[in-house]
Amino acid sequence: MTMRAGPDGYVMTKPDDATEKSRLDLQHYIWLLTLGGNLHLTPLPENLHKILDIGTGTGVWAAEMARAWPNTQIIATDLVLPQSMSTLPNLTFQKHDADSPWPFEEGCFDFIHGRMLASGIHDWPGLLEKTYRFLVPGGLLELLDVSHPFRAKLQSADNAETSPFIRFGHLAQRSWENNGLDYYATAKHSERMKQLGFVGITKRTFQWPLGDWPESQQDKKIGKLTLENFSSFIATAGVAILTRDGFMDEDEAKAAVSAAEQDLQHNHNQKGFYLTMVMHTASRARM
Repeated sequence: MTMRAGPDGYVMTKPDDATEKSRLDLQHYIWLLTLGGNLHLTPLPENLHKILDIGTGTGVWAAEMARAWPNTQIIATDLVLPQSMSTLPNLTFQKHDADSPWPFEEGCFDFIHGRMLASGIHDWPGLLEKTYRFLVPGGLLELLDVSHPFRAKLQSADNAETSPFIRFGHLAQRSWENNGLDYYATAKHSERMKQLGFVGITKRTFQWPLGDWPESQQDKKIGKLTLENFSSFIATAGVAILTRDGFMDEDEAKAAVSAAEQDLQHNHNQKGFYLTMVMHTASRARM
């Protein structure tokens, strides 16, 4: 998903920008590796009628789901539509802000999917309530996102004072909070889902290393790709995030981003930087 800011609605480069499209597609591939090649971990029934993908980005997940489920209607939404939209007959892209009222019939989706939404949703209680309301009874929800803060395996480096990369994460937190974004929203999902009446709530965590410091070949592969992906994220969006609504002036922001980039590039293996990714699944209670 792309982040909002200013009159055009964006902090980050839009998903139809070539560099950002490549980064988002790489991020999709990292999720595939994380999930063992699966597009989702939620077990889906055979008779799915309609699926909603919130914050679709480049639309790659939605397109792959449309191919895997040719008899199911897939609706994919975002603030900006992909430049190269699929011509699959069962896939529809729709420009829409997930924080706004939803232009669908209530109780119409069998499965709602949202991935990497934390930097774009201002009203998480409202979004979760809408997912419940727009699912059919027994309908399924799967949300995947980064869980903050950024971390380091090396204990002495696992703080903002000694690691400029982690400091960037803390600065981003404060800037996002300034803009009405909840940096720690994922930690509240389970309780909020429970209060809404969701059942079968599960939470899974995954570690995305930054660099090839892990021992296993699978984690090394994920780590190399995540380092590439996140380096691109900081280069693309870092200064814009920190200067949003005057949180920092441009020179301060550029210095903080440069220090974070240097720390990430030169110290990722020594410090063992990593991201914690979280998947929440749940279903709407049956009548």
